[in-house]
Amino acid sequence: MGKKTRVERPLRRSDYEIILLTTQARSGWQDLGASIPGPLVDAWEFLTATPTAADGRRCYPLRDDLGTVTYQGKEHALWQYKPTVQGGARIWYIVVEPAKGRRGQVLIREVHTHHPNETK
Repeated sequence: MGKKTRVERPLRRSDYEIILLTTQARSGWQDLGASIPGPLVDAWEFLTATPTAADGRRCYPLRDDLGTVTYQGKEHALWQYKPTVQGGARIWYIVVEPAKGRRGQVLIREVHTHHPNETK
């Protein structure tokens, strides 16, 4: 037998690519995978397909001082997704819409395993 290779979930042409921007986002993502793997799979599927489908309950842009961030010289809305309705976990991200010939991106800035103090 040869070397084992892990297979990544394939993306449709219309899917957004998920990028973890920070060390905090990477460790938070791993922590959510260990503590709530099912809801994290649901979050991945939501974020790759419809990252700006605001519903006001689980997914919405943040407001006030947290509502806008600058990335590569451009301002973007900072979005929040709650992997579970009752839990305190939060995923904060910005969306870069697809450009000609390129896939859109969901850039995850922070992953909180508990309700972040900034939004209390």
